[in-house]
Amino acid sequence: MSVRVVPFDAVPGSVAGSRVVRPVWALATVEARAYLRSIPLWLGFALAGAQWLFTDLAQERWVGSQYTDVVGMAPATAYVGVFVAATLIGLRDRMGQATPLSSVGPVDPGTVASARLLGGLVPVALIVVMLSAGVVWLDQRGGIVVGGVHVLPQPADLVLIPVLVGLAVATGIAAAQLVRSRAVVVGVGSLVILLTTVTSWMFGAADAFLPAPYAPRTVDLGAGFDTRSAPAGWRLVAPDSVGEHWRRSSFEQAAVGWHIVYVVGLLALLVAVVQRVHGRRAQAAALAAGGLVACVIGGVLQVVARTGPWV
Repeated sequence: MSVRVVPFDAVPGSVAGSRVVRPVWALATVEARAYLRSIPLWLGFALAGAQWLFTDLAQERWVGSQYTDVVGMAPATAYVGVFVAATLIGLRDRMGQATPLSSVGPVDPGTVASARLLGGLVPVALIVVMLSAGVVWLDQRGGIVVGGVHVLPQPADLVLIPVLVGLAVATGIAAAQLVRSRAVVVGVGSLVILLTTVTSWMFGAADAFLPAPYAPRTVDLGAGFDTRSAPAGWRLVAPDSVGEHWRRSSFEQAAVGWHIVYVVGLLALLVAVVQRVHGRRAQAAALAAGGLVACVIGGVLQVVARTGPWV
């Protein structure tokens, strides 16, 4: 991938042209354009959009399967595409593909890495636009069938998707600082993303701590459950035969909300790694401390929310 290097004195808002905007923000605009030119990013987004468009929303293989396909699994290709794009951008200087931006202006490699993280706000903004359009489209189609009821994606589940895109950016940039091999980073990283998203069900109870848990979950209500006692907001699944247990299809928004806190903590830890690699110990320590606190609080409370009696 060839990259056109913009002279530092020609970058809008740079130190040479402005005393107001810091170099990292000026370089972030350069890196933002690199994300927009990334073929893997657009391919990942296209595949995610295609799954939304071609999923039969009216048919379920099991309770909540369509919701899982559209809200949980469809964005997985977007995560991979963003990760690959961020990795290639992060490895650009180390692979000798272009003159490092830090060599054409008074900025250090840490500033360049920070600019690449900030440029990653572009794919985050793109996924927000895509999700907004998708929700409108789903609304026009009548929503997603869950337990015989048509519903729209829940707010916390939607918020989690752009947060995971941000995590993919931070993961790609951090990996590029630590591993020189493009094949290793892209190959292993993409495999890990797919394992922790599309096939996260393989990990059983540990999936609470994987990046993308999928709602809804089926909660067993017992054979003698009185449906008249169920709150109005519950989506009940009738037994397949006499004597079997009633079930509830639960979206567990409180658990997903705390899971978002957990993922934000992971993101902060990865940014701390990037800062630490470039010798910014104070910033790295602050980010690591905040990220660790978010991971612990979010991790514990998401488990509590998922297993509590109110689920």
